[in-house]
Amino acid sequence: IFLVFCFASSLTILNGHPTQYIHLGEVLFFSGGIWLILLAFVRHVWLAQLLSLPAALVLPFELWLRTEMDTPISAQSMALVLETSWGEAFNFFITYGATLGVLWVGWLAIYVASVVYAYKHRLYWAHRSSFWVLSIVVSVFFALYASIGFPPWVGENESVENSLDSKSSEGWSQQWTEVFPVNVLVAFQQYKIEKISMEKIQFNLSKKSLGGKLIHPELSPDIVVLVIGESSTATRWELLGYHEKTNPRLSALKNLVAFSDVVGLSLATRSAVPGVLSPRPILTPNGAVDINAEPSLLKAFFEAGYQTHWFSNQAPF
Repeated sequence: IFLVFCFASSLTILNGHPTQYIHLGEVLFFSGGIWLILLAFVRHVWLAQLLSLPAALVLPFELWLRTEMDTPISAQSMALVLETSWGEAFNFFITYGATLGVLWVGWLAIYVASVVYAYKHRLYWAHRSSFWVLSIVVSVFFALYASIGFPPWVGENESVENSLDSKSSEGWSQQWTEVFPVNVLVAFQQYKIEKISMEKIQFNLSKKSLGGKLIHPELSPDIVVLVIGESSTATRWELLGYHEKTNPRLSALKNLVAFSDVVGLSLATRSAVPGVLSPRPILTPNGAVDINAEPSLLKAFFEAGYQTHWFSNQAPF
């Protein structure tokens, strides 16, 4: 069972560079060390397995992400889970629920059977080697942790500049981003750092103005609906030169302005949409945060006298 946990950590992306294999060895050492410490400290195998139940419940989703998406549970996936609406979650489970359900039920049956087996056969680490393993591994972990530094956090009085300088991916957490199940805790920590940072940006943006106003109020529409769909590529639009008729109705419109030389800032909706709405979005093309970002066009409509409402599958945050 514990080898399966270590196997999950081994599913990391290797590009053939020698340093990647060193990194893989580091990941496996950290992963194996966690479970060795637990077994050496508890000594009763069934009790160690029982204490590992939370990790066991998350494992199928971790394996699915690593095999299908080539990524462990991260701050991005944590944000998608915590910010996604029930409707979008329902669509996800319609698509992937059967696969994940079979994987989860099968794994849980094996896990429960192994706990029962370990309990019935009184599997116990009786040898004094448990003491030496515990002492050595804990000492190595402490030495590495002390050399890396304590985890960063965003304080209430910290400036926006300091809270957005990628500290969430430095220090101790960088060593654990691919080590299951610690990566789940790291993902949550980094998500909280990101959330606090974004709240600081929102506060800064609320103090800025775009000077929006109506030039001809009598000609302005009472209701304006802006529909955003950024999950498409210009290379498949008939309107932009694609050889198939993929958008005949749009092509038939007369007062239509199409921009072909446009690239999204991100593969994720939650970070790509701000780049569509703002003349100077929070994220730059290289992924860095622009402290001097400008408000979005929704702010301009608000300043012009409109009531603004935002409907999204993911949180407005």
